Amino acid sequence: MPQPIVNLLILLVMLMPMASDAAPTAADKQQFLHAVITEIYQPAIAQLRQDHAVLAGLLDSSCGTDDLVDVNELQQAWTEVYQQWKRVESYTFGPVSYNHLSRQIGFWPTRDKFLQMLVLGEGPVDRDRVYGLSIATKGYPALEWVFFTRFATDLPALEQQRYCQLSQWLTVEIQEELAVVEEGYQLAEFLQVLNGERELTLAESAFSYEPFAEWLNTVIATQYELRKLYLIKPAGLRPATRVLPESVDAYHSGQSQLALRARWQALKTIYLGDAGGPALTHLLAHSQTEAGNDAEAGMETVAEQLRQAVAAVDRQLLQLPAVDLSTLVLEHHPLLVELDASLFQLETLLLTQVTAALDTPSLFVNNDGD
Repeated sequence: MPQPIVNLLILLVMLMPMASDAAPTAADKQQFLHAVITEIYQPAIAQLRQDHAVLAGLLDSSCGTDDLVDVNELQQAWTEVYQQWKRVESYTFGPVSYNHLSRQIGFWPTRDKFLQMLVLGEGPVDRDRVYGLSIATKGYPALEWVFFTRFATDLPALEQQRYCQLSQWLTVEIQEELAVVEEGYQLAEFLQVLNGERELTLAESAFSYEPFAEWLNTVIATQYELRKLYLIKPAGLRPATRVLPESVDAYHSGQSQLALRARWQALKTIYLGDAGGPALTHLLAHSQTEAGNDAEAGMETVAEQLRQAVAAVDRQLLQLPAVDLSTLVLEHHPLLVELDASLFQLETLLLTQVTAALDTPSLFVNNDGD
């Protein structure tokens, strides 16, 4: 689990909502979570591997000739795989749900001066030297720097060849990381518990580990993480003050809107579903319960509130011009304030009405002061 999320879950039970008379049964939750894993998470990981393989193949073919690298194709392939990575990055949960993958694959900002030193210096650009680089010079942001800055200029043939070698080894290393991504996300362990194939371990039982509660609270924490990374920090937003900082620091890149929108779409898929797949709104509105009509109507009300909250975020995103985040901060700050407010309202709904309706304890502490 990412360290920011770990820090946010420091209090085990901050808000214990009253159980709803129409709360979904344990079987409802188990069936829903099983569908989330098999119909959303696992296909997303498979798509990421496929997109990365396309990028790797294109890079090999582009760098395998004496011709100039096809910059546009590489940039497009990078954009697609990066978007998919940001979606997968939002699908993190489990008893030990997150390892080093986020930093290994997505560390920002890239320390490009070290990449330049390797390419322009003496010695080969080989596996040992590339793998020996620090984590700050690897992953998709490092490839972005090569594709969007180095390959976008007229490079001497030898220099282009060495940047090609650098990119190829970076890509191979990412592919090796992705080979174990499903293990890192603990999907197999979740499925074993949900299918009754294994009992909870003593450690899990000691912490009252329950898969659905763990999953829902991690979704809420990931929702906050999105707002923190792309709005609170770079835009200087705080609920009490909401002022523009004196300087825009390096929490963003030219692709930050791309990442923001990709991560939001991933969470939106969980809330509303996609092409008939599992959706939190469906679980709320159509749980298998013996409660009366009044209780069922209350569940549908919460589901509708969630749909409206998601729609409010969508409306705010539609208003953002297609510019990088630093330009948004400096020239369109009020739009970011409104987006932040919509996301905050969604978090509040998840923390209160949704957790109460699902009879699930809220373990997440929202701390905008961090």
